[in-house]
Amino acid sequence: MSAVFSNVQVRENHSDSIDGWPLLYKEFELNADLEFSPREQPEIFVVLSGTFLHEYEENVQSMRAGSVIVSQPGQTHFARQPTDVRMIRLRYLPEWMVNDIHMILDSPDLLSLFFAKILFDYPNESPVNVISLKREPLEYVSSDLAVLKDQLQQEQIDETLTRLTLLKIFLHISEEFGFHWRRRNRIALRHEILHAMRAIEGGINFSGAVRLSTLEPLMGMSLDHLGRLFKKATGTTLVDYTQRRRVQHTARQLLFTDKTATAIAQDLHFTDSAHFTKSFQRYFGRSPNEYRSHFAFNAAWLRL
Repeated sequence: MSAVFSNVQVRENHSDSIDGWPLLYKEFELNADLEFSPREQPEIFVVLSGTFLHEYEENVQSMRAGSVIVSQPGQTHFARQPTDVRMIRLRYLPEWMVNDIHMILDSPDLLSLFFAKILFDYPNESPVNVISLKREPLEYVSSDLAVLKDQLQQEQIDETLTRLTLLKIFLHISEEFGFHWRRRNRIALRHEILHAMRAIEGGINFSGAVRLSTLEPLMGMSLDHLGRLFKKATGTTLVDYTQRRRVQHTARQLLFTDKTATAIAQDLHFTDSAHFTKSFQRYFGRSPNEYRSHFAFNAAWLRL
């Protein structure tokens, strides 16, 4: 679905030829009220100048330069009474960063604000969060936004630079969010749970297959006990988390390789193509081939 505009000037800062995915970048100049319609992917809005009122459900907040809105999928919110507003919107595929899991796990604020929903069934206190950046973090974020804009305008895009620049933006925003809430908003993951998640990741990367029974000697506890701890901390079972991670890895391969969906399913040890398709649709709402058709990079301009 597309955002509804009323007397709003919009300038897109990436060329039409690259299409943007897995990152869409738009710069707005707001002259009238704007409704942000529900999206399939999470979005970030960074206010560069001007003022407006941000409305979400019963909440109304004054926005200015340095304000950031982090919106999870499926949310409707509004910009009201804008005055000289320049704002950048980033819409992205979280599964794009599937291989950056260790950085994410090492950054509790980053995990809590941007990745809890894709990794776990962790309840969000609010699916729309507003953060106010101080001058220095705003300068860092503005500089990184300029790098993203420049990359998306290139004839050939450096995927690694683009992805890591987006993660830097996430880190600056989540650090300010954590500081504001005095870290009370963090997801608290015990050492055993983090260790188990890294072991699961190692199994997926090494062979595509994960035997949860191998976690018992690594953790020094029974699988049942570990499963209870994991479920309590994340809202997700170990089995579901492992399956979710396998599917997320397949999504990244669909984005960046020319392997067939069948070959990818075999690499990740899905029982058969039907099992893979059913699992993929559960998490992404479309078949692997539909996902690739809608989101995949054009290999002619991608530089990995």
